[in-house]
Amino acid sequence: MKRALRAKMPGLAIVFCVGFFQHADAEEKLDITSLMTSLFQVQDRIASGDQAAFSLQDHLRKLAIAWVSEAEPVAKWTDDQFRSLIVLAITGASSQAINRVLAQPQADQTRVNLALAALRYRQGRPVQAMKAFQSINGAQTDERLRPYIDFAQASLWARVDQAKAISSYNTVRLNAPGTLLEEVALRRLMTLHLSAENGLPFFSVAKQYARRFSASPYRAQYLALLRKGVSVLRHGLELETVDEITSHLPDGLGVTLYRDIARDAVVKARLKLAAHATARLSALSQANQLFAVNQDTLKLWSLIASMSEKTPGETSVALVSIERSKLETEDQSLFDATRSMLASITAPLADLGRTDPQKSDLQQPSAQAKSKDGQSLPDTADEELSAMIEEGKALLGTIDDMLAN
Repeated sequence: MKRALRAKMPGLAIVFCVGFFQHADAEEKLDITSLMTSLFQVQDRIASGDQAAFSLQDHLRKLAIAWVSEAEPVAKWTDDQFRSLIVLAITGASSQAINRVLAQPQADQTRVNLALAALRYRQGRPVQAMKAFQSINGAQTDERLRPYIDFAQASLWARVDQAKAISSYNTVRLNAPGTLLEEVALRRLMTLHLSAENGLPFFSVAKQYARRFSASPYRAQYLALLRKGVSVLRHGLELETVDEITSHLPDGLGVTLYRDIARDAVVKARLKLAAHATARLSALSQANQLFAVNQDTLKLWSLIASMSEKTPGETSVALVSIERSKLETEDQSLFDATRSMLASITAPLADLGRTDPQKSDLQQPSAQAKSKDGQSLPDTADEELSAMIEEGKALLGTIDDMLAN
C-alpha cells in the first residue's frame, strides 16, 4: 500500500505521506491538528498543480473526520485542536460528526460564537450564520482562523452584497498567499467582477491568477471565466491585456484560450477581436508544434475577420482555397454560412451586367415602351433594378452592423 501511494504522489506529497506512515508505524495517535497541518500542505501542492495529491487529500480529510467522531467532548480540546475543527468545518468536509461536535457545549464564549457560526454556515442558514460570524470578537480570535472566517463571510455576502463579498475575498487572498484558499478566492473574485461587469478589476484578478496558479487542476474553470470575460467585457478592453495574461500561461493553455476566443468572436461577428485572437493563435501554434492548429481553420477565421478589408469577390476567391472537409463540423457550418452570404452579395451584382442578346439597344429605340394607344407603360427593368439595389443595401447594412461589433 505504501509503494502504491508513493508512486502516485510526487514532490512534497510523498514526504507528507511517508511522514504519516512513519507515525502510523510507530503507533502514534495523530490528532486533528497534525492531520490538518498535513492536509494544508497537501492542498497547497494541489494549488500548485500536483494533481496526484488529490487522493492523499481525501485520505487525510477522512482521518480528520474519524478523529473528530471518536474524540472526547470538545470542551476538553486544546485551542489548536478547536481551531483545526473550525477550519475543517468551514472548508467543506461533509460529515454529520462535525456538526454534532460543533453543537456540543463549548469551553468559553469565543468558542461558542465560532462553533455556532460554523454550524449555521454548514447547515445553509445564511442569515443566522452571518449574524453569528458578526458576533465573533476578532481581538480574541486566533489570527490563523481569520482567512477562513473571511472566506465563509464572503460566500455568504456573495448572495446579498457583492461589494462586501469582493472586499472579503480580497482579504482572504492577501492573508493566505499561495494556498488553495487564495486560488479559490481569485476565481470567485473573477465571477463577482464579471457579474458586475467590472472590467478592470476582472482582468487584474485574471492576471494574478495566471501568474500564481496557471498549473492548478482547477484552471479549466479559470479559463472558462476568462473566455466569458473577454466576450462580455470586450468594450473598452485593450487586447494587449489578454496577451499579457496569456504570457503567464503555458503554451497549451494559451492556444486553447485564443482558439476559443477566436471562434466565439468569428461566430458573433466581432471582427477586430477575431482578427487579433486568430493572429495570436497562429503565432503560438507556429512557435510550438506540439500545439499546432488546423491551418484551414486559421485561414477561415482570418478570412472572415478581414472581410472589411477585401471586396466580396476577393473574399470569395480566397474562400475557395480552404478545404471544407478538413474543418470541424462547427467550422464547416461557418464556412457554408460565409459562402452563402458572399453569394447573396455577388450574385445580384453579376446579374446587373447581363443583357438579353435578343434585345439590343438597336432593337429598342425608345427608352420607354408604348402601348397601342400611345400611352407609356411602366419600365419593369427599372423596378427590378431598384429592388436589387435595395436588397444590396440591406445586405451591406447587415455587414455594417457586423463590423460595428
